[in-house]
Amino acid sequence: MKTKHIVLLMMLLTFIAMAGCMNGESAGNGGGPVKPASSDGGAEPAIASDSNGVTVTGPAGQTGAGPVGKDGDRGVVEITGNYTRFDGIKGFDGDYQCLSMIGETDGHIVMQYMPVEYSKEVKHSLMLVDIDALEIARNVKLYNVLPEIGENPVSHTRVAGDKIIVCLEGLVAVFDESLELIHEIPLPEAIVRKAGRTVTYDRNGIIEVFYGGYDISDDLRKIVYTDETGIWLYDLGSGTEELLAENIYNEDYLKRSFYRFPRFIADSGKIIADRLGYEYSLGYAVLSIAGKSLQTLDLFSERGMNDIYYDTGLLEPETNMLNKETGDYERKSFYLDFETGNVTEIQIEKSIYDRYPFRDNFYVGENYAAFVTCIWADDGDYYETRDDMFYLNRIDLNTLEMETDLLSVRAGGPHILGVLADGRILFRYYYDETDNGVCIAR
Repeated sequence: MKTKHIVLLMMLLTFIAMAGCMNGESAGNGGGPVKPASSDGGAEPAIASDSNGVTVTGPAGQTGAGPVGKDGDRGVVEITGNYTRFDGIKGFDGDYQCLSMIGETDGHIVMQYMPVEYSKEVKHSLMLVDIDALEIARNVKLYNVLPEIGENPVSHTRVAGDKIIVCLEGLVAVFDESLELIHEIPLPEAIVRKAGRTVTYDRNGIIEVFYGGYDISDDLRKIVYTDETGIWLYDLGSGTEELLAENIYNEDYLKRSFYRFPRFIADSGKIIADRLGYEYSLGYAVLSIAGKSLQTLDLFSERGMNDIYYDTGLLEPETNMLNKETGDYERKSFYLDFETGNVTEIQIEKSIYDRYPFRDNFYVGENYAAFVTCIWADDGDYYETRDDMFYLNRIDLNTLEMETDLLSVRAGGPHILGVLADGRILFRYYYDETDNGVCIAR
């Protein structure tokens, strides 16, 4: 198979996984519904319900090296390094591939669960997890008033200072660090109308009517969204909007691009957006709001805006980046610093572990980033074996110094759930239904 086709197939699989896992009667702490802040008698916009609290016990887990397994059983997987192992996160019985850490507070980590298949029984949620016992201390369910089964109602979540922002289809829900709902902000009608339109295409398959999502600033005063025209900035106070950047139109439809998935970064002083081309993502655009300057990165985007949890930067290991001199795409790894705008190439010797379905092979936290590399024992065969080796690596985001192979895993492909502020890496490994677990690497 030609390289181009392999890349396109990889992008398709990544997009499917990303779209699935990306995408509240307001809650009180007693578990009963509270009337939403704004309602016109129609469908209530957001509901959050609190599950019963879980009593957190003392630290538990298995620490050491060598074969690991549930309840002390020795399995195929071998882990070498400084780590603590748990059978799983106590109180969680969902799909770990749709579970991610989004912040930290008072000895707990804040996690989001965004299941692929949404239903009234399987709901999106925010969780406080005790980091020592790895046990859920609080679980707040999120859902819209939708049919029994429907598309994912949550666009994305992120932490802004001491607030947790949840962007839903027609409303922004804002929680404090204890997962108490403190604000509900309905989207302006002008944006809701655009979001509700039917997407249309011209005879060449190019988008004519399009809505690319939104985000809200850290101070909750401005909203950025994209449509078939470009990137818009909406002021919630005055009700006015400004076009910041237009989409790229060209007679050659292969050179056209549309902005989508906009996100505020750099203390809401900048906006980053994905650039959608004819068949795939063309890379990223970073817009300075004050200076109206636009920075573009020409590469195949391996992840997406919904994996930005911290206002630090963007890591892209082993992605296809355009060489403008030759016109060819080259496999490179880089880190984009949101504040400075600097793009630094990262030298990675081993292959990046990027096999479906474990898409969470890297994560950018507050002070550190982590990624997984591998050495395949099967010499390129798609199916994994018990002799495959996987390695956790860590990057200090202040110095960009890298610690390689700080922990190794034989057989069980690691899935990074998050990186704590002190550099500890929370990950799950999986070989089969009986040989898996959750670990904290130190």
